[in-house]
Amino acid sequence: MALLEGPSQNSIRYTALEGMEVNNASDTNRVEQAGLEPTFDREAVAPEVLPTYLSRTPSRHSHHSPEPYYGSTYIDSKPGQETDDGHIPAWSQGPGTRKSKTYCGLRRRTVIAIAVILTVLVIVAIVVGAVLGAKSSRGSGDKTQGNSSVSPLVIRDGGGLAAATAASAVFAYYQAENGSIIESRMINDTDWHVQSAIATPGAAPGTAIAASSITLYGTSYVLVFHTNNDGEIMMTNRTSSSPEQWSEPISVLSNDGTQPGASALQVNLYPGFGEDPVTIRVYYGSATPDQGIRELGMGSDNDYAVASWNGLAKFSFLNQSDPNSGVGATSLNELARLYVRNSTTGYLAQWALGWGTEVEGWWQTGSSSSTDPLVANSSSITACNDKASTRTDYVFYQSITGTLVCAISASDRGFTSFHVLSEATPADSTKLHAWYDDDSNGEDGDGGATLFYQDRGTQAELKYLKIRRTGEVQAMGTVRSSG
Repeated sequence: MALLEGPSQNSIRYTALEGMEVNNASDTNRVEQAGLEPTFDREAVAPEVLPTYLSRTPSRHSHHSPEPYYGSTYIDSKPGQETDDGHIPAWSQGPGTRKSKTYCGLRRRTVIAIAVILTVLVIVAIVVGAVLGAKSSRGSGDKTQGNSSVSPLVIRDGGGLAAATAASAVFAYYQAENGSIIESRMINDTDWHVQSAIATPGAAPGTAIAASSITLYGTSYVLVFHTNNDGEIMMTNRTSSSPEQWSEPISVLSNDGTQPGASALQVNLYPGFGEDPVTIRVYYGSATPDQGIRELGMGSDNDYAVASWNGLAKFSFLNQSDPNSGVGATSLNELARLYVRNSTTGYLAQWALGWGTEVEGWWQTGSSSSTDPLVANSSSITACNDKASTRTDYVFYQSITGTLVCAISASDRGFTSFHVLSEATPADSTKLHAWYDDDSNGEDGDGGATLFYQDRGTQAELKYLKIRRTGEVQAMGTVRSSG
């Protein structure tokens, strides 16, 4: 089965998210060296030397020495003159004087002074070399293989974010400043490497993005959804055998439209639902009045053709859902959950769907209250699951005060806690995307949810924040891009 025309070769299997090390280390090193000022010793200065040479004879070696200094007496001799012991005199120790040694014609104190100065120069050279080396290292750290520059990732203002796991790798999707949608391989939370630009002509400025990876009938795909300027929901895909060959985008919605740039666009997978190995559902904010968040699907269901996109969205079953705000979706062990903003109260609402031998309908299972932070109008909403027995969902949204909030749902009956992430400074129009890193801690369900968001400022960089179930912020930083 192919999602679009064209053969595919290899398969992508479901794999757990790779563990990622969060690097919180600073990239700035500083080396300081106090100045060393050698003192001037007048006596340590080498005196003027007056060499005296002995005449060469066939049986003698030639010698020369400086003038005697500080108590040593030099015994001169005429050519050929010898002392009583038969040797040519050189240095003779005078009575009451101490013999002074020389090295290469220089006094011992002079040699020591020169050695000290040379040692200081060597130390200074080492320190200077270390400082320059550190700067060079930082400079070279901004390069990757192939001399590709590394810099903070700046996405389009309000542009969408998404991620998908395929072939034991995590791929991120975002809208660049020029409006194109980019696929990057996530080395870790901080470092993303650009893989390819996806052919998405007419993508709406600030479009939301949804992505997922699936295997259908032996063929594996990565699917990416976005909206265009006409309010259509477009889908493109690639196979694992052709990682840079994306299909031409097709419209998957025929009986409805969406607001260009709206926050609500999410894809969810329901394994084992109906006859197909996996059923795909897309949730979006409808442009039809009073329809709120609607569902569009592919797979076996009474309202959908098998293994095809029939383009017909269901009438909204999410009562009072806000189509201008986001939608979060998770699924695990025949249980799916959706998170939307209640358009009347501003509360965060939870809806659930169970399936198995008998498909059950959606029902509202919980809601935040007046004591919990309200969801801002048009706020993005994103959710991820810990994939553990606790079935814990992490739900992120932006409150009416502009702060980011993480709601924890460890049951099918609402929320257990809300955590205000005051450390983050998100842009007002930021899209949000969250995914769960189970390998950040070896215990079941004790990893951390990672949230990606756009920072506030003229150069709105992409940031990440990792949080545990208790609300503890484990790490946060800037996403860097290379390639």
